[in-house]
Amino acid sequence: MMKKTISTITLALALAAAPALVQGARAQDAAFDNDKAAAKEEAKAEEAAKKGVRLMICSPSGETLPNPLYCRSGKKFIQVTLAARTPSRPIPAQDGKIRFWKSDPSSAVAGAKDDAEKEAKLPPADYVLNGVPSAAKTVGFVIPTKDSKTLQGLFFKEKDFPKQGVHLINLSPYPIRMTTSTKGDFSDAKNTVLSPYRKDDGINKKNSWSVGGNDGETLSFAVAYKANNMPDYKRFKMSSLVVSQRQSQITVVVKDPTHDSPKLLSFQIAEEK
Repeated sequence: MMKKTISTITLALALAAAPALVQGARAQDAAFDNDKAAAKEEAKAEEAAKKGVRLMICSPSGETLPNPLYCRSGKKFIQVTLAARTPSRPIPAQDGKIRFWKSDPSSAVAGAKDDAEKEAKLPPADYVLNGVPSAAKTVGFVIPTKDSKTLQGLFFKEKDFPKQGVHLINLSPYPIRMTTSTKGDFSDAKNTVLSPYRKDDGINKKNSWSVGGNDGETLSFAVAYKANNMPDYKRFKMSSLVVSQRQSQITVVVKDPTHDSPKLLSFQIAEEK
């Protein structure tokens, strides 16, 4: 009789525990699904980031931006640094623009139940870069403007400037003459004229120049410009560069805002690791 009673009690306890076990199993399945969805979302965000643009500061007037800055990457906010000589990590655009904040806005949107509420809680961006292309492997020159939240940008595809050699891009309103010499004394001088930059044409073969060479080879060069009132080209830079097979050495010609003359800004672009 006692054994029968114990069996009955055991069965009752098992039946009572069954719903809890089912609920626990369902909770585990839900947690697993949530983790799986989060991992999928993270992978999508990482993939989107790889397709973003890499940015550099190009500032003829010497204007800078504060660092670090924060911007969106998927559902997260990431920290980025915009420097004057090397490109940033890839930054994804949203609807053709990148918004930057001086401080991490994550805490401001914490607890938002959906994307609409998150957007409503998000503080206004400190800077906005418009006209950002969605193509992968793109580099952009960011031009800060004093007392303006709107950033100007000029973009080019990395494949147009392969990870080797020396490159010159004319972003100035002047015709630019590039003279090169492998001997160093310019007895073997080669001249190339670059057209003035026009926004509608973008960066193209008429306003840019490239040269390759063996790794470690020295290339002497002289850069001259011609303003409207000048009868001939005037040299404003003479130097030499060492060709590298591991990175692009890009020099940009811009107009010096304090004088009616050009100015050189140099960058280096190495292969992403």
